[in-house]
Amino acid sequence: PPSPLRPVAPAPRHDDVAARRLAAIHRKLHVVVHDYELIHGGAPLAFTELDDAFRRVHGQPMDAPASVGRRDVREVVAAAPRLTVVGDAVRCRTPPHELAFIDELRAAIGEYAAARPEGISFAELKERVKAVGRAKQTSVRFLKGGILGLVNNVLVPHVVTQYEPNGPFFLTPGATPGRAAP
Repeated sequence: PPSPLRPVAPAPRHDDVAARRLAAIHRKLHVVVHDYELIHGGAPLAFTELDDAFRRVHGQPMDAPASVGRRDVREVVAAAPRLTVVGDAVRCRTPPHELAFIDELRAAIGEYAAARPEGISFAELKERVKAVGRAKQTSVRFLKGGILGLVNNVLVPHVVTQYEPNGPFFLTPGATPGRAAP
């Protein structure tokens, strides 16, 4: 017997494709701005740094605004539901408890590094980050890259420094134990 006819989905309209691409860019931009705010203590991300920050986080340049029907990056950001344009910068609504956790983590790792002048291995550092997270009942997964991203972006060079590849981490010169470096 012949097989029943299956409905064929109509080809997507250009507007639908552009809307999906715009939504994808908005999600990626939110990750970039959120990570920047965590790393820099809640400071907004300047538009002049947006492209470099996007490349660091996603490993590729941001799509051209024209590809999603916008004139410039400012217009793309202004259309994002979870981002806010503040003068010449962009912010997201990073929860205060996440910002507080980063400060507490930097303080705890700074104190631990100060007590260990011989240095801390990456495994020890990773376990210490997990322990602080468990003590605060917070997951470090809110930062792109998990624990490795947190170590590379939040702790190095603000709290600890690694002088040799695969070598131990030491308290950053100028960092006060219990506080991040200025």
